[in-house]
Amino acid sequence: HPSQLFRTTLGVSYKPFLTLLRVERAKKLLAADPYAAISQVTEASGFGSLSQFERTFKQQIGCSPRAYRRAQRP
Repeated sequence: HPSQLFRTTLGVSYKPFLTLLRVERAKKLLAADPYAAISQVTEASGFGSLSQFERTFKQQIGCSPRAYRRAQRP
Protein backbone atom coordinates (compact mmCIF):
# COMPACT_ATOMS: atom_id res chain seq x y z
CA HIS A 1 0.00 0.00 0.00
CA PRO A 2 1.59 3.31 -1.06
CA SER A 3 0.52 5.31 1.97
CA GLN A 4 2.05 2.72 4.32
CA LEU A 5 5.31 2.82 2.33
CA PHE A 6 5.47 6.61 2.65
CA ARG A 7 4.85 6.42 6.37
CA THR A 8 7.42 3.73 7.08
CA THR A 9 10.15 4.89 4.68
CA LEU A 10 9.89 8.67 4.84
CA GLY A 11 8.23 9.09 8.22
CA VAL A 12 5.42 11.16 6.74
CA SER A 13 2.12 10.16 5.21
CA TYR A 14 1.23 10.73 1.59
CA LYS A 15 -0.91 13.87 1.76
CA PRO A 16 1.54 16.00 3.80
CA PHE A 17 4.35 14.83 1.53
CA LEU A 18 2.38 15.80 -1.56
CA THR A 19 1.64 19.20 -0.01
CA LEU A 20 5.35 19.77 0.62
CA LEU A 21 6.13 18.89 -2.99
CA ARG A 22 3.50 21.31 -4.24
CA VAL A 23 4.80 24.14 -2.06
CA GLU A 24 8.36 23.50 -3.24
CA ARG A 25 7.14 23.56 -6.84
CA ALA A 26 5.42 26.88 -6.19
CA LYS A 27 8.61 28.30 -4.68
CA LYS A 28 10.57 27.27 -7.77
CA LEU A 29 7.98 28.80 -10.07
CA LEU A 30 8.03 32.08 -8.13
CA ALA A 31 11.84 32.14 -8.13
CA ALA A 32 11.94 31.48 -11.89
CA ASP A 33 9.35 34.15 -12.69
CA PRO A 34 8.88 36.64 -9.83
CA TYR A 35 6.28 38.52 -11.88
CA ALA A 36 4.00 35.50 -12.37
CA ALA A 37 0.42 35.76 -11.22
CA ILE A 38 -0.30 33.91 -8.00
CA SER A 39 -3.32 32.25 -9.61
CA GLN A 40 -1.09 30.81 -12.35
CA VAL A 41 1.36 29.50 -9.77
CA THR A 42 -1.57 27.96 -7.87
CA GLU A 43 -2.68 26.02 -10.93
CA ALA A 44 0.82 25.05 -12.04
CA SER A 45 1.75 23.69 -8.64
CA GLY A 46 -1.36 21.52 -8.40
CA PHE A 47 -3.47 23.21 -5.74
CA GLY A 48 -7.23 23.10 -6.10
CA SER A 49 -8.02 26.61 -4.97
CA LEU A 50 -6.29 29.91 -4.41
CA SER A 51 -7.33 30.17 -0.76
CA GLN A 52 -6.04 26.66 0.00
CA PHE A 53 -2.75 27.49 -1.72
CA GLU A 54 -2.28 30.76 0.17
CA ARG A 55 -3.13 29.16 3.52
CA THR A 56 -0.86 26.16 2.97
CA PHE A 57 2.02 28.25 1.61
CA LYS A 58 1.88 30.55 4.63
CA GLN A 59 1.80 27.60 7.04
CA GLN A 60 4.80 25.92 5.39
CA ILE A 61 6.99 28.93 4.51
CA GLY A 62 5.95 31.51 7.10
CA CYS A 63 4.91 34.24 4.68
CA SER A 64 2.25 34.71 2.06
CA PRO A 65 2.95 33.81 -1.58
CA ARG A 66 2.76 37.49 -2.50
CA ALA A 67 5.36 38.43 0.11
CA TYR A 68 7.60 35.58 -1.07
CA ARG A 69 7.19 36.76 -4.66
CA ARG A 70 8.12 40.34 -3.70
CA ALA A 71 11.27 39.06 -2.00
CA GLN A 72 12.26 37.23 -5.21
CA ARG A 73 12.00 40.33 -7.39
CA PRO A 74 15.23 42.05 -8.38
